[in-house]
Amino acid sequence: MPQSPGLVYHSKIDSFPLFLDPMRIRLNGKPHDVTAPLSVAELLQELDLAETAMAVAVNRTVVRKADRQMTRLQEGDEVEVIRAVAGG
Repeated sequence: MPQSPGLVYHSKIDSFPLFLDPMRIRLNGKPHDVTAPLSVAELLQELDLAETAMAVAVNRTVVRKADRQMTRLQEGDEVEVIRAVAGG
């Protein structure tokens, strides 16, 4: 089935597209465009950081790892991702 910008087709229900809206957040102080709806966990997956040890805050509130899937991002949210680095 042909894909159109802004439409995602569910693999099991190809005739029913899901509409995704463009949205801008700030990621580590810089503008970053994503598609809504998007959770913190999905953002980290898009950034290839899902398996990385890190701390995440949305609008200056720390988001626990257990809450990342349920925490939905909104237009204009400020997201800070701080990766843990080992060494001396």
